[in-house]
Amino acid sequence: MRFLFYSSVFLILYGSLYPFDFSLGALTGEGVERFLYEWSLFSSRGDELGNIALFVPYGFLGIVSLGRRRNLAPAILALTIFGLMLAAWVQILQLIIPSRDAALGDVAWNFAGIAVGILMACPQRVRDAVQHQSVAQSQLIAVLFLGCWLVAELAPFVPSLDLQSFKDSIKPLWQSSSFSVLDLLRGSIAWIVISHIALRSFSPRAAWPLVVLAMCSTLLAKILIVDNAITLADVAAMPVALTGALALGKLGGRQSATLAGLIAGFLIVSGLSPFNFHAAQEFQWIPFAGSLSGSMLLNLKALAAKAFFIGTLMYVAVQGGYTLKRVTTGLAASLLALEIAQIWVGSHTPEITDAILVVLIAVAFHALRVEERRLLPTGPVGTSAEPQSGRPAQSADQRPGLLDRPWLYPGAAGLVSLIIATIALTVAIYAVLGMPKIPYNVRELFGGQDWWRIMFFSLAVFSFGIGGTIAGHRAARSNVPWLALPGYAIFACFITYLLLAASVTSESLADIAGSSNTYFFVMNSGIWGDTGIWLYTLIGSQSLIAAFERIVRFTALMGPVFVWLAIFSAVYFRVTGARFVRPGARIRLMITSLVVYTLSGAIWLVAFRLVAFRYSSTDNLNELVQGNGVFLYLLLILILLNVIAVVYATVSRHLGKIICAALIVAVSLPIGWSLFSSGLSAPVEKYGLTFRGADFLLGPDRREILPQSILMIRWGILQLCTVALLAFGMRILLTGRRSQEPSAFPVPKSKNLS
Repeated sequence: MRFLFYSSVFLILYGSLYPFDFSLGALTGEGVERFLYEWSLFSSRGDELGNIALFVPYGFLGIVSLGRRRNLAPAILALTIFGLMLAAWVQILQLIIPSRDAALGDVAWNFAGIAVGILMACPQRVRDAVQHQSVAQSQLIAVLFLGCWLVAELAPFVPSLDLQSFKDSIKPLWQSSSFSVLDLLRGSIAWIVISHIALRSFSPRAAWPLVVLAMCSTLLAKILIVDNAITLADVAAMPVALTGALALGKLGGRQSATLAGLIAGFLIVSGLSPFNFHAAQEFQWIPFAGSLSGSMLLNLKALAAKAFFIGTLMYVAVQGGYTLKRVTTGLAASLLALEIAQIWVGSHTPEITDAILVVLIAVAFHALRVEERRLLPTGPVGTSAEPQSGRPAQSADQRPGLLDRPWLYPGAAGLVSLIIATIALTVAIYAVLGMPKIPYNVRELFGGQDWWRIMFFSLAVFSFGIGGTIAGHRAARSNVPWLALPGYAIFACFITYLLLAASVTSESLADIAGSSNTYFFVMNSGIWGDTGIWLYTLIGSQSLIAAFERIVRFTALMGPVFVWLAIFSAVYFRVTGARFVRPGARIRLMITSLVVYTLSGAIWLVAFRLVAFRYSSTDNLNELVQGNGVFLYLLLILILLNVIAVVYATVSRHLGKIICAALIVAVSLPIGWSLFSSGLSAPVEKYGLTFRGADFLLGPDRREILPQSILMIRWGILQLCTVALLAFGMRILLTGRRSQEPSAFPVPKSKNLS
């Protein structure tokens, strides 16, 4: 609770000082005089409500963090004085923020928020409820979620006695134009969630009347409260929700999964609606940037709705058996990917807020000990629930090996290492871009030196090793590797594409992977015949076709990296995760596994080559290679073998294996340079200049030709960095695990392969 209290103080500072554009030039005598003497207590209703809501958590958490202390008077006095000082200081600091309007009257509304929070937390029963001492945790969660939904629906909670206001509130009910399928979906899913939580928090006899009462009260309150209106979607959502809640109750153990799927589907649909493709817009990296500008009332309602749907999705997933750590990681990554997609799709502003909100809700869940009870009580308060999994805890010596785990994901140490490495790589790239004689195509890659673009690029670099390793692990566990290996490798390539699309310029991607031109040739030249024209006419959207083609061309170019890394990773997991009696069995399994997994990806490697080179839409790659692509494929395999050797040596932590891996990497440097130079074209004459492929890729420009020795050194550094970065991406998934650890996993393929 103290951590949450300090977090509320941080959020007050963050929300009050955003966007942090401090300027002493904005501090003028006229502005100070207006601030001190010409202020007004009343402004807009949204600003007043926002200033109150900003300090309510401060007062509430400040009292709750005191525990069961009976004499609260000294604490209330100290909390109030400190809160007033905090409110006054942020207003003073806003005087040197040109984009903010400092108002001394806001301190009074902040004081009202502190008072409301303190009054809410003063009753002993409330404090006991938060600390899990007198009220069931499930009922507390139900109240919190219902509160978020009511804020999203009914804010600003200001009633009106004006008859015209009542008429305006019900007028949309008779207008068919006000009906929205998305609003119907939103209301239906929200009330289904509330019904589900109520049924698992209270007895059915008490839960159903409470849910119906909450529905009817919400409709009535929308008429009485200003700035609200009833629509046909609001009314239709309630019977739909009741029917859905009844149907959900008959699913038994599948309730959590079904409900989580409904909420996730709504988040995707609402996030990408109206599904129109447009020119790329800027990604907002400042958290809650959209919530701190414009109408504070609308921002508060939107933020409450986000907290409701994201929080209920996390809660339902945790109650379904997933750990809070896994849910937080997966949902934050998924919402971040959804926000990245909004750069080109939909009408929303892409920002990092949703991913940050997931982390904040996870912190709150951890403080409320949500994960301690996987199943909520189904009866009245006081009934207990068995853990859903029912599986006994494993001792330290019974922990499964890498192949036993259904999914590979980094632990806490791996995530910390990834964050530190991303920051370090971002700083390193930023520094390299400022050095002299850097290749011009590298300088133009990011369209400038924006740090956030370079950070996304750093994540994309690590995603190669992470995605390929996960694909290999899934293939090693699968009975159908010919489906699992290419499927997971292509999906990992798609994630990397999203990261690169957010970091490098579209021109750079088009120069490397090729531009989107099939629509022109299909519709105008008829290269696919009447069937192709019919198909593209049926799709209708040229932007959708172009976006899909960009992904396909990028996958064709970068897919071999993921496929080959998945092949070698799958062999690695097979060999290190199986138990053998005879030494020769390990070698036979390695050879047969390599054959099986290579055949599983062979047809896709051929398809990638056809799309990337034979049917390419750019001449850059063909001019650089000119029939020598086999050497570059051998170079790719050499680098990935280096990666596997480094990972195996670092996981085993055996000095001899580490020395052997270092020797392999050292010997591979001249071999890599030979393959690299052989795989590129002979000197090319273009734009009146003569240059080699190595000069184009490693030199500062096409005019200044560097000596062969300098190019070799540059390539050696690049090869070492590539091996290190790919190995690191693979290694963070194996944190704390040893390759010699025996596996109890019943490997169905190992018998056939050996």
